[in-house]
Order: sequence, then C-alpha cells, then structure tokens
Amino acid sequence: MRLIKESRIKNQTKHNFMQAFLDLYLENSKQKISVKSITEKAGYNRGTFYNYFNDVEDLRTAIENELIPDEKDFELIRDLIKNDPKKSLDHMFTLLKAKSDALLYMINKEGNMELFNKILNNIKPQLKKTISPDKSLSEKEIDFILEIYIIILITSLKFVNIHAKNDIEKLRTPVCNILENGVLRYLYTNEYDN
Repeated sequence: MRLIKESRIKNQTKHNFMQAFLDLYLENSKQKISVKSITEKAGYNRGTFYNYFNDVEDLRTAIENELIPDEKDFELIRDLIKNDPKKSLDHMFTLLKAKSDALLYMINKEGNMELFNKILNNIKPQLKKTISPDKSLSEKEIDFILEIYIIILITSLKFVNIHAKNDIEKLRTPVCNILENGVLRYLYTNEYDN
C-alpha cells in the first residue's frame, strides 16, 4: 500500500512539473523557461526538480513523449476500426482532447513542427495496421490519406483551443462527419475502388 502511495505521489509531482512548464509556455511562448520559473510555478524546490529531470530540455522531451499515444490506445482504435470506424474516430478525438494542454504547446500559433512530425510519424504506422492489405491503394496514397486524417484531428483541436475553448463537443460532430464520409470511407470501404 505504501509503495502505491509513493508511486502516486511521484507521478503527481512529475505531472506538476510538466503542467508548470506548459502553463509557462502558454503564458508566453517566446520567453525562455528556466528551472527556477518551473519550480516556482509548480511549488517545489530545484532539488526536487532534478530528482525527476536533468534539465528543462529533458522535461520538454518527457512532455513530447507523453503526447504520443501508446500501444494500448492503438489496440482499441484498431479493434474499433474493424467493427465501427465512427467509434474509432470518437476514441481518437477523445484521446487527443485529453492531451489538449500539451497539444496546445505543440500547435500554438508559433507551432512546433518537429513535435508535430514526431506525433504524425508515430500515429501513421499504427493506423496503417488497420487498413486491409487487399485495399487497392498505393503506399503513397495511404500515407497521404492518413496524414490528412491526423492533420484534421489536430487542426480541429488547435482551432477550438484558439477560437472556441468551450465548444469542442460542438466541433466533434462536423469533424467526425467530414472524416467518416471522406477519409474513413476511402480507406475502409470499397466505394472509391476502381
């Protein structure tokens, strides 16, 4: 029981440092973020920070790595795509929404294309596994369509976070309709096959 509590506290402390970095970044992305500003914002001392991270760059990398969906997320998406592509889209949207603070770090007005490409290059191969091998699309066509799918999801979250913070649920329906009637239909049905 004690180990579980200690683990929970460690995870919470690490999360607090990450959230402090994101808050500082979103307040002023042009300002250099220091260990001192992070520890002040998070309410810890520098020694505690160094128990979790080597430096600010190490913290930034940890945040970026958390943005990349894990294998469990993709297993569920793959299962849903086989049975109900609409539900897989809802799950993907929910997954990205849950990471929206960190995604804002990536997709703010200045952007972070390196991180965007890291996420894109992680998600795309996972989604490729869901496409039937007998689909009559070339590798380039599949790559292109999957990039459109991912970009629409991320751009939707960017739009909501910049222009309509409280309207993400209102946006879910039109985005799902666009993807379901376009990208998903193209990849998972035979309607567009020659």
